[in-house]
Amino acid sequence: MEINQLFEDGVLREEQVITIPHQDVELGVERKQLEYFLTFPKDGVNEDSGLVFCIPAWGDRADSPYQRTKLRPYIADHYNCISCGINYFGIQPALLDEYLMILSPIFMEEINALYDIHPGDYTDQGNISLKKF
Repeated sequence: MEINQLFEDGVLREEQVITIPHQDVELGVERKQLEYFLTFPKDGVNEDSGLVFCIPAWGDRADSPYQRTKLRPYIADHYNCISCGINYFGIQPALLDEYLMILSPIFMEEINALYDIHPGDYTDQGNISLKKF
């Protein structure tokens, strides 16, 4: 596990952690390293501090300027909590063009088998189509 820390005026503001994830027990897809960020309140953590997960939308990243400098610090400071953002598996899909995103064929098969979701309803030739939403 790798940890990078960011301090502001001597106060721990953020930790970036890179770790090996657990095995994918649902779909059996190989998982790469998992990267997450902990943003701490500027007044420090105390017995009243909580934990909030800020899950970025698909295509966004936990280390984007908005997530890192606006959203997580705001939540941490205003609600006295540690704000956690994570770059989860598959958050950055490959794009074919402005409207088509590539998904793993294994994902398409497994999501259908497990949940009776039919990828063809929202894909174009096996790729997610934003035109169909």
